[in-house]
Amino acid sequence: MLPDPGALAILLAAVASGKLLLGLFTVLVFSLGFASVLVVVGLVAVRVGRMLLAWLTSRWVAGVQIGLALVIVGIGLVLTTNAARLVATLR
Repeated sequence: MLPDPGALAILLAAVASGKLLLGLFTVLVFSLGFASVLVVVGLVAVRVGRMLLAWLTSRWVAGVQIGLALVIVGIGLVLTTNAARLVATLR
């Protein structure tokens, strides 16, 4: 992992102004806020993943997948027959 440039800039500015403790405290609070956001994003991702898996294993999704596969095959057949007719007229 790489250090955050924002936290590094805060710490360097605090050292330059002679307020090292304030800089350390600011970086600590900054890091805790950033970590809490990452934890919340991770928890939301886990919950959404579980919901998605539950949704994908439902019975009607299998029917939708089969139906869409048949639609794609049908479109392919229509395009193939149209192309074959076009090639036949060119001869």
